[in-house]
Amino acid sequence: MIESFGPSPIPPWVISRRVPESDRERLRKLLLKMDEDAIGGPILSACRMARFVAASDTDYDPIRSMARAAEQITLEVL
Repeated sequence: MIESFGPSPIPPWVISRRVPESDRERLRKLLLKMDEDAIGGPILSACRMARFVAASDTDYDPIRSMARAAEQITLEVL
């Protein structure tokens, strides 16, 4: 490893707007409480995840910053 970036958020989970709002909200609540569930908690652990959290657009600023930094890099062929 030469260098690493981080920490950074995982890609967002999204759901189609065609899914009714009530279903989207129900799924959101289930995911956000999954770590507290007797079945959901072990599933998250098996995936090496602690929990889901609500995110905002600014939570993805580190990824935008990494993308800008990557665009500045020029690789040379030896």
